[in-house]
Amino acid sequence: DTHTNTPSAGEGKKKELGCDIAATIEMAAMEVVVMVCLAVLASLRKVESPALRIFCDPGEFPYSGICCKLCPPGTHAEEYCTFRNISTKCKSCTDGENYTKFDNNLLQCLQCTECKHGYKMIAPCTRKKDTECQCNDGYFCPPGCQECMKCKTRCPEGQVIMESCNATTDMKCGPPYPEASAPSFTWAYIILGVSLVLIILGICIIYKL
Repeated sequence: DTHTNTPSAGEGKKKELGCDIAATIEMAAMEVVVMVCLAVLASLRKVESPALRIFCDPGEFPYSGICCKLCPPGTHAEEYCTFRNISTKCKSCTDGENYTKFDNNLLQCLQCTECKHGYKMIAPCTRKKDTECQCNDGYFCPPGCQECMKCKTRCPEGQVIMESCNATTDMKCGPPYPEASAPSFTWAYIILGVSLVLIILGICIIYKL
C-alpha cells in the first residue's frame, strides 16, 4: 500500500503563524525604510549650500541663480534678465489706468484706485502714483475710516465753533471764551511806554549834570 504524508493540523498552524510573522517583519522593515527616507529628505531641504546663496545689490532681485535689475517706478517687469549683465526688460505703466510707486519686479502694474461714492478726486492717477481721493465738501473721514461721514452743522446750545470741519476732522465745539474788559497786551504797551519815558528823563538829567 502507498501512503501519502498529509501534514497534521498542528503543522499547518505553525506554517501559517510563521508566514504571519514574516509578513509583519517585512511591513515593519518597510515602514522603517520609509521613515528614514523622509527624514533624509527633510534634512536635505534644510541644508542651504553656500554656493547657491545669492546676495544681490540694492536695486536688484534674485532670479534663477542670478541678480536682475529692478524696474523703476512707473514701469513693471515684462521679462526678467537671463544672465548677470542683462537688465530686466521693463514696460511702462499707463497714466490713468495703472501705476507702480517704487522699484519693483512686478509682472504687471497696479490698477488705479477709483474714488468711492462720497469722495472727490484731488489728484489723478499717473504712472508713478495712485489716485488721491478726499471727502466731498461737508463730509470728513478720519485716518483708517471706510467711508465719509457728514459734518456737524451746528454746536450744542451754549457752545461755539472752535474748529471748522475739514476733510479728516469733524467740526469741534467748545464753551465760549470769557469776555475781557481789555486785552492783556494793552497793559504791556502802557508799561513799555512808561518805561521809555523814565529812561529818557534819566538820560536828560544825567546829561545836564
